[in-house]
Amino acid sequence: MSQIMDAVDDVSGPESGAEAAPVEARVSYDPTYGQFDYVPMPVVAPVSAVLGLTALLAYFGLFGVIMAFVGTLVSLFACWKIGRSKGAFAGMKFAIIGLLLSGTSAIGGTAHQFYLYEHEVPEGYERVSFTKDISKKAFIVEEGIQDVHPDVKALVGQPIFLKGYMYPTQKQSGITEFLLLKDSGDCCFGGQPALEDMINVLTPDGVEYCPRRVAVAGKLKLNPNYQGGNLEALFMFDADHFSEAQTSF
Repeated sequence: MSQIMDAVDDVSGPESGAEAAPVEARVSYDPTYGQFDYVPMPVVAPVSAVLGLTALLAYFGLFGVIMAFVGTLVSLFACWKIGRSKGAFAGMKFAIIGLLLSGTSAIGGTAHQFYLYEHEVPEGYERVSFTKDISKKAFIVEEGIQDVHPDVKALVGQPIFLKGYMYPTQKQSGITEFLLLKDSGDCCFGGQPALEDMINVLTPDGVEYCPRRVAVAGKLKLNPNYQGGNLEALFMFDADHFSEAQTSF
């Protein structure tokens, strides 16, 4: 019996005095596990690119020029914000594209608009502002009597060039007479325009109705038969030239 117990002791355990070797699970560890290769992009970056595309309208009008300058400022801010983040923000390409588009459009569009402005007046005519030179001055009151302002009277019979908006009528083509208004505000198109804000234009050839700003060149005159009727104008204009305005100013 003692011999059997000794045999069991020899099989079941290690050598006397030796410690059992621990069993360790060998699992490799990846410190990047669960992480994403993602860098956030500030909203101002794609916005600058979109404004850059909108800035191309600068070659077609004042609205585009304004958008070009706004886009340039937004793009510069985007470049500054992304650059100073030292890699924390992405989107520098969008910001640079927006800056290039907006910057070149701001310069090129402005130059183009000024070129059109300088060359849109037909030879022999003087540019006159409907708002500043006619509407705002219009009339004076002396000794209780209302009369046309001397500066406006000085324009009568002179070859001038001015811009405005056609008062909408049911006729769309072959128009030989129409009201020219200083602006397209609801106050003018919704009812009776103010006397100083409308000019009755006569054209020798029929013209097409244009909802946008138009330009006319000819001679201003006063209506000798003015009675103060509905949509009756005191200021008259014999037009030698009619076209859509090339600039917004």
